[in-house]
Amino acid sequence: MYPRGLAGRRAGGSMQTRSIQSAWRALVGACAASAFLSIGCSSGGAPPWTVTSTVSGTGGTDTNACAAPEHGRISCNIVCDDGYSACGDICTRLDSDRRNCGACGKACSGDQTCSGGVCVGSCLQGQTACNGACVDTDNDDRNCGGCGNGCSADHASSSCRQGSCNISSCHPGWANCNGNVHDGCETSIDSDRNNCGGCNVSCREDEICEHGHPVRCGPSEHREGNQCVANRCGDTDNDRDNCGACGNRCGEEEICDHGHRVRCAPGYHRQGNACVPNPGSCGDTGSDRENCGACGSRCEDDEICERGHHVRCGAGSHREGNRCVANAPSCGDTDHDRNNCGACGSHCADDEICVGGHHVRCGDGFHRENNACVPDASSCGDTDHDRNNCGGCGNRCGDDEICDHGRRARCGAGHHREGNACVPNGNSCGDTDNDRDHCGGCGNRCEDDEVCDNGHRVRCTAGYHREGNRCVANGSACGDTDSDRNNCGACGNRCGEDEVCQNGRHMKCGGGYHREGNACVPNGHVSCGDTDNDRSNCGACGNRCGDDEVCDHGRKAKCGRGKHRHDNHCDDDKGHDDHGDDGDHGGDDGKHGGDD
Repeated sequence: MYPRGLAGRRAGGSMQTRSIQSAWRALVGACAASAFLSIGCSSGGAPPWTVTSTVSGTGGTDTNACAAPEHGRISCNIVCDDGYSACGDICTRLDSDRRNCGACGKACSGDQTCSGGVCVGSCLQGQTACNGACVDTDNDDRNCGGCGNGCSADHASSSCRQGSCNISSCHPGWANCNGNVHDGCETSIDSDRNNCGGCNVSCREDEICEHGHPVRCGPSEHREGNQCVANRCGDTDNDRDNCGACGNRCGEEEICDHGHRVRCAPGYHRQGNACVPNPGSCGDTGSDRENCGACGSRCEDDEICERGHHVRCGAGSHREGNRCVANAPSCGDTDHDRNNCGACGSHCADDEICVGGHHVRCGDGFHRENNACVPDASSCGDTDHDRNNCGGCGNRCGDDEICDHGRRARCGAGHHREGNACVPNGNSCGDTDNDRDHCGGCGNRCEDDEVCDNGHRVRCTAGYHREGNRCVANGSACGDTDSDRNNCGACGNRCGEDEVCQNGRHMKCGGGYHREGNACVPNGHVSCGDTDNDRSNCGACGNRCGDDEVCDHGRKAKCGRGKHRHDNHCDDDKGHDDHGDDGDHGGDDGKHGGDD
């Protein structure tokens, strides 16, 4: 494992003076090339690409005069790619460079070109003259596939093969993880947590990538990006008040194990931050309701003990012994239903609530609201399930808590809150507080005359009917408030130009989308015009109205009795024109659905 800060320590201390000074002079001025070249060719004196460095004591400054040439790189010495030789401060091919034909400094004259390191008057068959050089465009790195088409790639050495540029090797610390030749070796495997030391080598959640090695942060550190930083709240590996993150408290029966909240297994209980065996005096703590998970840990009346955990029987079930069994299918939840309290047809009196299947009368100074007894003159609704008044007025649940029979309960690992329910991660169905298709839980659909009120299915009372997700007084109807953009959620509540009406709520189309009728469609989608009033594209492209239908705000509507269709309007059969501002496209009852 590499210690952090290694790179910084390498920069300190004395640094040896780096200078490339040796130069050979051949009879014809040729430079000897090798795989690791440290020689320069010039007319005399020091080679022009010599690296100079000035050092003073232990804090010397390094002035590097070298610049990496094309098809080469600087590593204190010039290292040319295979097939190239260093001439002065460039890497070139002696077999095709007319300024260095066969040897550094040997230039071809006049119209001659360089072919195979020899100056010639014309190129051989199969070769092409490119800028005074005879080259094979199938394998020439500077003229790959055609004259002037040079091969070059970021953080890589490139070569020409069969007229196409390829990556021959990546520079140290880099890799071509996406397989794309055009962006070279694009990935820094020294510091990329998803490609640490090699492509697709991922660091764990608590690790950083340092010099190509996964390094775990220390006990009093946590990871931020690719850095380990000191915790603001101490040891988050073992602190039950700050387990894995500041403020993440363990439950009463949980320990903090390497930053994870872990519940003690059956037969064990918590002592400090350790799980210890239960004493033999209280028997099977895995399924004993009197000693569930630990000695003396009693289950509530509606709970069973399952593998040492307190588990409450869900809606539609009741407890028998240490089992949850389904209530009779005809009457549903007999634990809390005041019309079927404890048994089908067992109605609670007007001042009684149903608690665990028992009739309970509200005491002096209290009155009944729904299935709860609340103090007189201080009512705040259903304190059993209201997250704003959980167990008492003003007792708000935290963002990750639900109100479970008047108690604030945090959703466990692998779950998150939706409305007043904990649901598994990855199975979201949106706002279960107000969605009539998912009221209180995914797939729990309201009946046609029910609204979803804080996750509860509520039937509209006598003298009222449902519009969208609201109960409104009879005699004030304005049609379908679920999806009518002119009456969205309530009569006269019009949507904005860029809004649709979805389940009675105004929804603005997001980035990359625009409105067509009452739908948000992707930009660039082939538009079919005004889907609000076009009978050939009513509400959506290609949705044609019938011969006796009009398109009213994107909805098909039949003309009522005594009316007939004229263009996109309903006229009286007697000839009276009925396309005024009263919006009565649907006949005598004013509904869009005609026969509905």
